[in-house]
Amino acid sequence: MVKKKILNLVLLTLVIVLLTGLYTIGGDVVSSKTLQEAEKGDIVEFHGMCVKAKDSYSVLFNGKESIVVFERLNVSQIYEIKGKLYQEKGIIPISIKKAEKEKLNVTKIKGAIWWENSKCYLLTPQKIYLQRCLEIEKGKVIEAEGIIYDDIFYPIFYREGDYLKNPMDGMPYKINGTVLYGGNPATIWKNEKIKVYLPYKVTLKEGQKVEILGIADLKSTLTLYVSSQEDVKLLNNTEVSKIGNERVGDIVSGTCQVIKSSRFLKLNCTKLRFYGFNANVGDIIKFKALRRENSLYCLSCSIKIPRRSLENSICAPKEGIIKVHGQVKEVKIYKNGFGLANITYRNCSILLKLRKSLNIAIAENQTITAFGYYTTYRGKPALEVQSREDICLENCS
Repeated sequence: MVKKKILNLVLLTLVIVLLTGLYTIGGDVVSSKTLQEAEKGDIVEFHGMCVKAKDSYSVLFNGKESIVVFERLNVSQIYEIKGKLYQEKGIIPISIKKAEKEKLNVTKIKGAIWWENSKCYLLTPQKIYLQRCLEIEKGKVIEAEGIIYDDIFYPIFYREGDYLKNPMDGMPYKINGTVLYGGNPATIWKNEKIKVYLPYKVTLKEGQKVEILGIADLKSTLTLYVSSQEDVKLLNNTEVSKIGNERVGDIVSGTCQVIKSSRFLKLNCTKLRFYGFNANVGDIIKFKALRRENSLYCLSCSIKIPRRSLENSICAPKEGIIKVHGQVKEVKIYKNGFGLANITYRNCSILLKLRKSLNIAIAENQTITAFGYYTTYRGKPALEVQSREDICLENCS
């Protein structure tokens, strides 16, 4: 214990002697030298930023060269140091002053703020790690001045800009658009189709209005890679267009009749195919749908009037899909397999055209309900059905 105290006293005395003899030798003031000029024991002056600080020493860097100062300083603070060159690049300080950037060899960088997993950096698009996170919105472009030490950028000054107006490969890009195809990856419409790869367990639904920030990939078409769920925001999407006036990405509403039913529906109010909902020919549906490039996709759909509730149009047929109900008075099948059935109701009658592909057997006196296009056959009123499901014999639900 006594030996330790004596050792500390000796070291303290040595430091005091060194410090008091720094400026004067024989009563004359000794001018400071640069690191390049100085030798061990000379007085040096150095301007630099503290880039590393430990209990007993700190590292200063001026953009070109670094020194070790035997004093704990504050990281990212710029200092003016005067002291004695103890080793090749080690200084025992005499005076320490806070300084400005003017004497530093600064680096200017223009890039976008980005962070992942608590690590902040600039994208130029090269990834440049930041010594500290800046209070700027993720994805915004800044112009910064600072120094780069050990592959880390220490910002001194920065000017905040905005988000990129046009996508650049490897750079952050923000879009507002409508989800055309949900899931992960999703497809967003913003004047073009943009594929978006989302974080794990994050999905989107068709018709959602979203704001998304991601890293752009321009190898083929525009693709965004999203790193965080926080970079996906749902927006209100209350605007609804009327059917026929819509554009791609719009939400449309309408009440229309089904004129064809298969993998998709055809409606009497649009030439676009209608996906995502099942209905029978003749049904009248009410819907809210998403306009895609060449189709509509059901978001909220219901059958407003089922076809069985349509009026019997046998006595007053009109263009379009109609319902015919009556009794089979006569059936005639030709050699080529085509057939005609004469359907009567009260004093009205209509011919039912029977294609061979319908593969249906109809007998006289049967009660029949059919749904199809009104047409004519040799000048007489006729009904043309599309499939076997559009003909109901006897009891129809």
